[in-house]
Amino acid sequence: MAIEDYTEYTEVDENDDITVTSNNLTVSTMRRDALSYVRADKGADHFGDFEHLLEFKYTYADTSAHISIWALSNLYNTIYDRNTNNEGMSLNFYSSAGQERLQLRDEGNENFDHWQGPTINTWYWLTIKRDGTTLTCKIYDDADRTEPPVDTLTVTCVDTAFRYIFGLSSYDTDNYPAHEASGEVQDLDLQEGIEHTHSASDTLAISDSIGVVMAFGHSVADTLSTSDTLTAVAAYKHSASDTLAIGDSMAPAMTFNVVAADTLNLSDSLAALKVLHHSASDTLEISDNLVAVLIEGVIVIRRKRGVPYGLKPARVPKVGRIGV
Repeated sequence: MAIEDYTEYTEVDENDDITVTSNNLTVSTMRRDALSYVRADKGADHFGDFEHLLEFKYTYADTSAHISIWALSNLYNTIYDRNTNNEGMSLNFYSSAGQERLQLRDEGNENFDHWQGPTINTWYWLTIKRDGTTLTCKIYDDADRTEPPVDTLTVTCVDTAFRYIFGLSSYDTDNYPAHEASGEVQDLDLQEGIEHTHSASDTLAISDSIGVVMAFGHSVADTLSTSDTLTAVAAYKHSASDTLAIGDSMAPAMTFNVVAADTLNLSDSLAALKVLHHSASDTLEISDNLVAVLIEGVIVIRRKRGVPYGLKPARVPKVGRIGV
């Protein structure tokens, strides 16, 4: 998940109304008859179900001013074209009889819902979501989106997958052509991405979820926290400087190699390990589960009825297997 970079979008701005920076679109006195938009091509059928985040405020509006601050479409770039061709969906800001509104529209079904309440020069944090044939927009007045929304717009929508996303678009009509609007849209987050790749210097936090990772390689500088989840890891290898914390979960590891400098804690769970190799300088604690470990020519002896653990030089038979 990352904020969209508007400088990578296509900009059409015939009246020079739009100022584009990496995370912000500022529109200044955009007329209703302008042909203007900022659009990204995400590829055919990209947008199915989704949840998008963005922020908006308006700073000026004539009566009948009208701009779109978010939209999806396969064919059309402006509010008027999407509306007259019954295609796409959008969140629009407009003014009518001195009342400013945010309007959520599904053009395919010609459905809309609006909130009559935006205040000039006030930021609003918006969460737009499609789930099947339900399209919603939650409108918050707090940046963390933790307070109840001031309103939730809801419409029944088409389930069409869309290709283009618009950070901003004009109305583009000769009706009330000179009526103008100004404002800002910023921090569009499409909340996409299913892969997470760590580099050598990354530290895994307690809440990191690695459930979808097929292969995760750690380097010497990585630190595993107590509650790290590695249940889906197919292969996990430590290097010499790595330290296993008491709560590390390694049960599904296929191969786990411990080298000389590694330290094993008393509570380390090694029950599911296929192979455990110690070197000569390792220190074995009393609670280490090492019944099957061959340690450089020394065989671990099980204790028998009060006889302490002992070690004796290993003799490797010519035929058969090593006994313990």
